[in-house]
Amino acid sequence: MLRRLGFLVSIFLFFPSAFSYAELGSMGSFHGSMSGAHNQSTRSMRIIDEQYEKGKAIYLGRNREIGKLKLCLHSGDDNVKVKRATLKPFKGTTTNNLINNLRNCDQPEAVVFEQLGKMHTSHLVYYLNRRFKLELTEHAQSVIAVPGRRTR
Repeated sequence: MLRRLGFLVSIFLFFPSAFSYAELGSMGSFHGSMSGAHNQSTRSMRIIDEQYEKGKAIYLGRNREIGKLKLCLHSGDDNVKVKRATLKPFKGTTTNNLINNLRNCDQPEAVVFEQLGKMHTSHLVYYLNRRFKLELTEHAQSVIAVPGRRTR
């Protein structure tokens, strides 16, 4: 008993003053070994938006089910590649308006919705809406709306 007490007293005397004595008491316990979980050296667990990630994979052509997909927008008589500048006219429009104008560059006469289906189109539109800040309206009345699901 006296040996332990003498050992602890010597530790207190030789440690620098920046050392917290409260940490010393928890060194041997389980919670003391977990004390580094809240400092800056650990990675925080980021919340992943699954629908956004799936839409991003479709947009970038990384979805294995669909494969590479070159997206175009039908504007006027021609089709233009999907990018921020070409999506600008769709800011604040309805979700159906964007869906009806999204085309595959390889098959410009067919709407992407027919090729991808409801679920994949929903992911793609969600990604485009969030990524390019389109602020699409009337999502609940659109072709890709899921009954009973709330949107942001």
